[in-house]
Amino acid sequence: MAVTYDVNCELRGHEGAIRCISSLSKDLMVTGAMDSVARFWLRDSNSAVNSYFTMEGATIYDHEHWVTASVALENGGFATGSMDKNIRLFDVQGQRVGLMKGHEGGVISLAVSMDKKLLFSGSWDGTARVWSLETQQCLHVLPGHENGVCVLGLPDGSLVTGSTGQQVGNSVADFKLRFWAKDTFTLFKTLMDHKGPIRQLALVPDSGFVSCSNDGSIKHRTLDGVVVASMEHPLNAEGKPGFVLGVCVLSNGLVVSASEDCTARVWSADGALVQTIEHPGGLWCVSPLPNGDFATGCDDKIVRVFTHDPAHVDPDAVASFQAAVEEARIAKTRGPSGVEIESLPNYDQRASVTGTSDSQIQMFRRGTKAWACQWSGPSRTWIDIGEVTGTGNGGVVDGEAYDMVIPVEIELPGGLKKLEIGYNQGQNPFTVAQEFIDKHVLDQSYLREIADYITQRAGEYRPPVLENNDSVNSVSSGNGSHEPTVAASRYKYFPVSGYNTFETTKISKLMSTLRQFNDKMKDTQDTDALTDSQLIALDHIVFTVQDTAFYHSSTFAPPEIAALRSALDKWPAKLAFPMLDLLRIVVVHPQGPIALGDAGLGTLVTKVLSLGLQEGPKDGDDAVPVATRMLSLRVLANMFLHDAAREAVLKHKTEVLSKLPSFLAFHHKLVALSLSTVLLNFARAQVATPGVLSPDDQVVVISVVADLLNGPYTVQELGDDTMLRSLIAIGTLALHGDSKAKEVAGIHIAIFTASKATQRYNNALLSSNKFLVKELTDELTAWSLAQYFGNSDEDVFLDDWSALLQCRLRRLLPVDEVSAKSLKHSHTGDDTSRLRRQTSSRPLVHDLDEDEDDDEHEGLPSVSVL
Repeated sequence: MAVTYDVNCELRGHEGAIRCISSLSKDLMVTGAMDSVARFWLRDSNSAVNSYFTMEGATIYDHEHWVTASVALENGGFATGSMDKNIRLFDVQGQRVGLMKGHEGGVISLAVSMDKKLLFSGSWDGTARVWSLETQQCLHVLPGHENGVCVLGLPDGSLVTGSTGQQVGNSVADFKLRFWAKDTFTLFKTLMDHKGPIRQLALVPDSGFVSCSNDGSIKHRTLDGVVVASMEHPLNAEGKPGFVLGVCVLSNGLVVSASEDCTARVWSADGALVQTIEHPGGLWCVSPLPNGDFATGCDDKIVRVFTHDPAHVDPDAVASFQAAVEEARIAKTRGPSGVEIESLPNYDQRASVTGTSDSQIQMFRRGTKAWACQWSGPSRTWIDIGEVTGTGNGGVVDGEAYDMVIPVEIELPGGLKKLEIGYNQGQNPFTVAQEFIDKHVLDQSYLREIADYITQRAGEYRPPVLENNDSVNSVSSGNGSHEPTVAASRYKYFPVSGYNTFETTKISKLMSTLRQFNDKMKDTQDTDALTDSQLIALDHIVFTVQDTAFYHSSTFAPPEIAALRSALDKWPAKLAFPMLDLLRIVVVHPQGPIALGDAGLGTLVTKVLSLGLQEGPKDGDDAVPVATRMLSLRVLANMFLHDAAREAVLKHKTEVLSKLPSFLAFHHKLVALSLSTVLLNFARAQVATPGVLSPDDQVVVISVVADLLNGPYTVQELGDDTMLRSLIAIGTLALHGDSKAKEVAGIHIAIFTASKATQRYNNALLSSNKFLVKELTDELTAWSLAQYFGNSDEDVFLDDWSALLQCRLRRLLPVDEVSAKSLKHSHTGDDTSRLRRQTSSRPLVHDLDEDEDDDEHEGLPSVSVL
């Protein structure tokens, strides 16, 4: 009777996909994941099924990036490889006993020599390295590999390596196995028989070794590389094999492969398929256990142990596993999940969403259902299609429905990135590929390869399943040819199209400044000084927020957030600005608000305001620096970016709006810019969720903007960006606010333009490259005083105002011989054209902050805060 495997236990605790698993003994296992954490799991001797459980306190937060490789060592300890480019050695208690540096890319593969004296490592830097475990020194560097390298020590002391290939023309090629001689580690043989990147190697006792590849195959080889059996994963619906990312050999001689096609497959040594075990998600790794069982690492963040012993099968674990598999299977053929539906734009507010092209399909949230609408370019309305009950081979990317969602795996020197391309039938693949490259800031050399891949995958298309819809409705009332009187379709810059943030990650001096402050606190025996472990936790946060390429998968560990909150809660305002600067970036990270938690976000709003408005002397050691004032506002501005943090600000809007006027007392250009951005984001919130600001709230926002514009600041002191954001905030509420807000907005515009009229001939302003606001205010003065107060038609007012901005906003964008190459010119349908930075998806106003004058940094502490 053939051996079959079933679930022994499911191990939960990681917050990222499982990347590596190593058995340290018959009862102890260690795992590493994309949450940058390694965890111990101990077999429960009291368990009826002999399952594992997580060891209390045995979680290792020492890594600065994903834990991508691990291997057991002779002394009961283990080694890990990380995308932070380092190798770490740990003892059996999880204490680090070594750190080996040298690789210039993420470490993705580890192995030990047969005599247990050498450690082999493979990296994305295209090298393998040989290390002495005794001295922890690098003995040999083996260069010349094609990108990522996997390693395996052979019984005779030699080494075999595999590579992921290199780009040759329009494709990836040269997936090579290399054999390196014992002791000298000189290259003596090269093989190339895989048709895709080689991902892992595993020893077959008394026989040879196996290799697995993105070509969907596992090859059983002799020790000199000759293939004796080949195992092939089946092709999917698109005619492609699933990438085989991991392979292991069990003590009974069976081979187990792990694939991104969501299956683990058990094979006999001669290549016969024994069993297929479907998983809820793609598999990254598989590892043998001493008793003949094996463990898989899944994209769903769960480690699962499979046993061949019927007495060790846990019925509850089996039921949980089967339910997850069934749910995943159903999800592939049904519409969006509840979480996806919740992230869709509201159906009732679809009038404020402008389609990007005629016949575009967009999904909206209609109650608890996903509702498909099609954009009609001629009528500028959304036409109802019906409820989405299944997506065929289509799906949703960033809230927009596509005929096909094509997964793409980009292998970069910094690591592997899994992304999705949304594609609609009939689109130009090169256009879609270019937009994808721009969105993810990829190298331009990927263009043809991605375009060819889209063309290849788009050959088979199944339309989405829709409920029958008896009537066709549009956003506008009346007949379909009527153009709706929706402001969003008439004015390009009003309302503001997105939230504006301060996202620069240039914080190289932050931790050194923070440590200086902490040392001073220690010198004075201050009990609020941070411990060494808390400082390390903050180092990890800095690493995470600076590595923006991995925002889609990186997370924050609880001890890291705890350290940040501890300092924010306890440190005085005069020392708090490095913490505020770090918090500023944490809240724009996709996982930042989640890590902070709903309750934590609420108290954060109050704390940030308190630090920014802390009273104190203007000069001396106890003075609160401008950086603290400014950064407290920038934290609030950035909290508008993600839903959870924005909701926290809006729940405390009364408190925030009541305290914002107090920031006017701090006469500084950067404080003014930060304040105007918070106010602009409040205006944007009213557009996104009509009624979120009461009429009185709207008046407060406009009044604070007006006090900023009409206060003691000169035009030069305000700066063009501050005035622009302030004017657009007023314009946004003039368009989307209630009647009281519209009236107040018009009055304050007139006062502003008149009060600044005396500065119109200021030479300093005329010499600036950014003189939009001067011209704008001059013309608004004449126009608003002569026409607005004699004309009750608000559309005339807004239309003229919008036209003025439309024809002058472009003059703030530096268009010269060099920068023009990176700008995209698109016609808007009228006589006005619009320039946009090609790779930017940020609101136009946000772009203006990226080129702030260097003199804005003067007078600030040494830490970089912009």
